[in-house]
Amino acid sequence: MFRNLLNHKKMIFNQYFINYCQLFEWIVNLCLIFANLFFMGLKFLFKYLIILVSFVGLTGFVKQEKEIQTSGVSFSDLNLFQPDSSTFKLSNYKGNIVYINLWSTICPAAREIISAVDNLAKDIKEDSKFIEKDKIKIVNVCVGKTWKKWNMAMELYPSSNQQLYLEPEIFKDFTIELGFRGFPQFIILDENGDILTQNAKGPSSIKSTLRVLAKEIK
Repeated sequence: MFRNLLNHKKMIFNQYFINYCQLFEWIVNLCLIFANLFFMGLKFLFKYLIILVSFVGLTGFVKQEKEIQTSGVSFSDLNLFQPDSSTFKLSNYKGNIVYINLWSTICPAAREIISAVDNLAKDIKEDSKFIEKDKIKIVNVCVGKTWKKWNMAMELYPSSNQQLYLEPEIFKDFTIELGFRGFPQFIILDENGDILTQNAKGPSSIKSTLRVLAKEIK
């Protein structure tokens, strides 16, 4: 009788143990289901958050580009400042090819670049085979933080070429049109004053290109 009672209790214990194991397994499976749903939700949210951010960024880019395109002012028609505070427009050089050294007072290589641009102008002037040299205009355009710093920079980096100043606030509106990536940047304007090349070669390797462009001017 005692043995039967012991077997009965053992059977009850085994049954409870099995039930608890099944309950534990059910809870674990339920937790895994909720975990999968949670991570799927995060993945879905992250995916559409990226799409939303991209859309907002693209919308801002298109809006900015549209504002630039519809502003009615081209880069060559901007009022740039000369050392005597008078204004000058690059469109005054229409009928010529304009090679622009776009630099900044914060550019560490400013001295070397301006010197290289001066050497280019000198090389073109002394090249007897460069018949159309008068159709090439070389200009240094500085985007300085302030007018005062630009004047100080001109004393440090004198140039035989024309020196012009572009206000940073105005320059910001043309970074897309110019395809701006950093200083220095070399730009070529065609005979109509339109941007022909946003990122031209540097002064040490642009001479042959300028000769070809000058020959094509009617």
